[in-house]
Amino acid sequence: MPISIYQFALVYAQTVTTRYIRYAREDTHYLLYISDILRNKLLDMKPKLLQQVYEKSKNVCQYYKQPVFDPNGYQTIYRGKTFNGRQVATLKFLYYWRDRIAREEDESTGYTLPNNTLLQIAEILPTDIAATLFYYNRLPELVQEKLHGINEIILQWINDPSDNNLPVIPSY
Repeated sequence: MPISIYQFALVYAQTVTTRYIRYAREDTHYLLYISDILRNKLLDMKPKLLQQVYEKSKNVCQYYKQPVFDPNGYQTIYRGKTFNGRQVATLKFLYYWRDRIAREEDESTGYTLPNNTLLQIAEILPTDIAATLFYYNRLPELVQEKLHGINEIILQWINDPSDNNLPVIPSY
């Protein structure tokens, strides 16, 4: 009797799962071995060093709480700058856009688009991709990936700076 596709899928899934379990066990044993070596070296150097490592590890592993989006947060970014209406509108748009993309990509807003770059783009108002690339040869990766769309939306936003054009920020 031929093996059905479902039987094949079950056998394949079990094989893959078995491989993953074996890999995880081997990897874990290796990591435990390394951990023992490092712990013993720290104890040999100074017993208090191990406690310091544990304290620092505890601090690193603190619970992370996703920041709440502040719709007016863009105003604190350009404090001290004199922007015209279009520049403020672009800054507001980019601020909203940055938050939405950062949440979608599970990245920080600072990684997605740092405040200084956000300010520079809003100040210069580049109207095409070439101009943006000319001014910013080191754009963050996420911005480079979405540059065409950003420029189109900035142009639309500059021409009609109403809140209807703001990117939607999901509420978390």
